[in-house]
Formats: sequence, C-alpha cells, structure tokens
Amino acid sequence: SNQGELCDKTKKRRLLLKERENKLQRSVDDLFECFQQERQTIREEMQYLQTEKQIWDDMCQKFDTTCLPQKIKFDVGGQLFATSLQTLTNRLHAPNFFSAMFSGRLPLQAEDDGTYFIDRSPIAFEYILNYLRGQEIPISLLSELTLHYLKLDATFYGISSLCKSLGIGDSKNNTRFGEHANVELNEDCLVAKKTTPTAWNANIIGSETYTTGIHRLDIEIVSSTHSHIMVGIAPESIKQRLTEQNYDTCGFYFYAHNSNVYSGPPFYHGKQYSDHGRVMEGSTVSIILDLEERNLEFLIDGTSGGIAYEDIPIDEPLALGEF
Repeated sequence: SNQGELCDKTKKRRLLLKERENKLQRSVDDLFECFQQERQTIREEMQYLQTEKQIWDDMCQKFDTTCLPQKIKFDVGGQLFATSLQTLTNRLHAPNFFSAMFSGRLPLQAEDDGTYFIDRSPIAFEYILNYLRGQEIPISLLSELTLHYLKLDATFYGISSLCKSLGIGDSKNNTRFGEHANVELNEDCLVAKKTTPTAWNANIIGSETYTTGIHRLDIEIVSSTHSHIMVGIAPESIKQRLTEQNYDTCGFYFYAHNSNVYSGPPFYHGKQYSDHGRVMEGSTVSIILDLEERNLEFLIDGTSGGIAYEDIPIDEPLALGEF
C-alpha cells in the first residue's frame, strides 16, 4: 500500500508540474505576442518619425534655399526682381556676371530704394534667376522671342552651363588661340606672351571663326606694360604680319589702357566706351559677339559698358582675339 500511495503522489506531482509548465508556456506565448505587438508598434513609430524627419529636412532645405538673408533687388529695364545673395553667388554656376558683381572687388552703388539697376531687357531675366535657383527652364514652352532673349542673357551674364543647355557656342570654353604674329603660346594654346618688346606688331586670334550665333571669349590680363592691349574681333582676312596698326584698318576693339573702343570700316573711329579707365593686371575683359543682332559688347570683370558697336558687317567669318 505504501508503494501505491507513492505512485499516486508521483502522478499528482507530475500533473501539477505539467499544469505549471502549460501555464508558464501560456505566459511565454502571451509575452511573445505582446513583444511582437510592441515591436510592430515601435517599427510603425520609427517609420512615422523617419517620414516626419524627411519632411522636416525637405522643408529646411526649402527654407535654406528660399527664405534667405540678404535679399537682393534688381531693376532690369524698369521691371523689379528679387532674389538672394546666396542664389547669385552659388558656386555651381560661378564664375558669372553676378558672382563677379558681388565678389567685393567692384564698387557697387545701389539706387535710393536699394535696387541695382541693369540696363537690359527684362523679358528673360526671370528665367535667368530661376536657373540660378536650381530650377529647370521649360525651353520647349518658351516663345521664339523669349528664347532669343534668354540666349542673349545667358551669354551676357556668362552662365556657361546654361549656354551649353541652349546650344550656344560659348567660346570661352572651347576656343584656343590660333593664328598669331610675334606671340608665343603655351602648350595648350590658352596663354599668349608677346615676344617683341615694343610697337603694335603682335596679335593673336581665336582658333574658331563665326558667321552666326552668339559667342563669348574671356581674356585675363596677366601682365602688361601700361595695359597696352586691345581685345575684340577681326575678319578672317586680317593681315597679322602687318607692322602698322590693324585697329584702324579692320575689326572692332576694346583698348585696355583707357577703356575706349576703336574700329576700322565702316566706322573708322575711336570713342570713349567705359569710365572704368585703365584695366589693371589680374582683370578679365570679356568679348560678347552677337551675330544674330550683329552687335558687339565688352565686359570688364563682369560689368558691361553697353553695346559698343551695332550693325557689324558680316562679309566674311569673324574671329575673336587679342591685338
């Protein structure tokens, strides 16, 4: 009988342990389910926070690029525009007219109302600012007139990437120095040095000639005696070995010594072009040749002196260069 009682106690003990095991398993299952639910809740909250963070990051980016300090106001041909200094000096599109304008190297004078006056047509200026803001220009939707002025402005303001997008022959990027007289060129034909000490007997023209389109060439004056350098355009037939002056026999030129312009036929004259005076070493003179409008313009460190010549004859291909 003692053995039977022991067996009964053992069975009861096993049943009790089994019941406790089942109870514990149910608790573990309940805890695991709670853990799974909590983990899913945390995942959803993290996803929500990541989405919210992305929204805030996007908003901050928009604030950084739109709600900017140092607002700049322009009066372009009588129409007002506003943007930020950060937009105008964005390194992505520099160097250009605006980065030079606000580089601190030029004496700027705002109008009484705080605007900066630019004496150009305002037709495409909105698109110029939008491009500098990083917005794509809907070129296919532009009218023929707007596209024409956009090409002129892209060239004038020296925005190389936009010129490329518009298919403009932006000479400052692809023109090397070509034919020359009494000039020494470096290996890549981008730097020219006069080999004669005196006299107007040295000249050099670009490797490209043009009869259509809008073209630009930037020439930096590295070293010069009293800035006796002329830059401009000349016909392909220019007599480069001529020992006399070419500037009053053919072509159209800007004289760095006094900021005057000189030309051959059909104008045959020299005249004051800019009150800038002598262009010093380290400065850049830009030639802008618009063969669509048949006019010529010069920029000194990004600042234009206006249209120098209109109705330029295109009897033969023209070259940009230094004379």
